[in-house]
This record gives sequence, C-alpha cells and structure tokens, in this order.
Amino acid sequence: MNEVDEKVVSFEIAKLLKKMGYDERIREHWLYTSGGKYPSHHGACVHLSNTEWKEKLNEFAKAQLFSGKYPPISAPSYGMVIDWIYQKYGYFIEVMMVGKDKFRYGIASNAIEYGLRFSDRRGHPTRYDAMDAAFKKVLKIINEDKETELTKQVAELLQREKKDEQAKDD
Repeated sequence: MNEVDEKVVSFEIAKLLKKMGYDERIREHWLYTSGGKYPSHHGACVHLSNTEWKEKLNEFAKAQLFSGKYPPISAPSYGMVIDWIYQKYGYFIEVMMVGKDKFRYGIASNAIEYGLRFSDRRGHPTRYDAMDAAFKKVLKIINEDKETELTKQVAELLQREKKDEQAKDD
C-alpha cells in the first residue's frame, strides 16, 4: 500500500501559526535561504523535510538549526492544524464542497459563552484554499479575543489602582 503524503500549510499560514504559539519540531518545516522572495525576512523559504535538510547540512543549515536570526518554522499538515486549533482554542473547522471546484468552510466554537458559528459564503477553488481562509479567520478571532482579554485585564488593574489611591487619600 502506498503512503499518502499529507499536504502542509503554506509559509504564510505557518508564520501566523507560529505567532499564535504553534512551533512544534515536526518532520516538515519552512527554512529561510538566501535569494529573497520574502524581503521582510531577508530570504526566500524552501520547503524541505527534516531528513532532506539534515542530509544536506551545509554551513547555512548548520547555523540555522532551530536557532539564530531565522530559525526554521514548522510546516504542519492541514489536519494537524485543524486538530491543534480545536484542542488549544476550541474551534472546529469543516470544509464543504458546494459545487464543482467550489468549497466553503465553517467554524464552530465549543465555548458556551461565544456560541460562535461562522459559515463562509465565498467559494474557494480548492479545499486547501478554503482551509487557508478558515485558518486566517479563526486565528484572527483568537487574536482579537486575546486583545480583548488583555484590555479587560488592564482596565481592571487601573480600577484597582484608582481604588487603592482613593483609599490612601481617605
């Protein structure tokens, strides 16, 4: 039986995931190299498996071995990302085929206080495009939730400080 290779997420999604805390050392990763498609990162990225990367072990790869200015970024499969988002944040992502070469995604939250259910109305040409759009949407929601929570914490801290100052004045 032939083994099916799982498709990994794009470099753009991998960067977003890393920003949200996903950076597992897994078989696949994105590696920066010289040559510059991503000028903000001073290099292009090349998709290599850990095995291929370690076999080549050129001076650049040795210098970048999960450290340095531009460390490799994990390139998880789509399934790994769906599982991680669900396990860590409680959002379930599904992709539906709604016509020939037309896919949509749905996001559901298992958090009672949100009760979020979002369905994409836009058609995407592939299921991977639909999953990329879903990942961007759910990571934006998670990031906004974090910012809202941080804002609440700062407001509560300011309220406590104000009460403490008033208590000192009395």
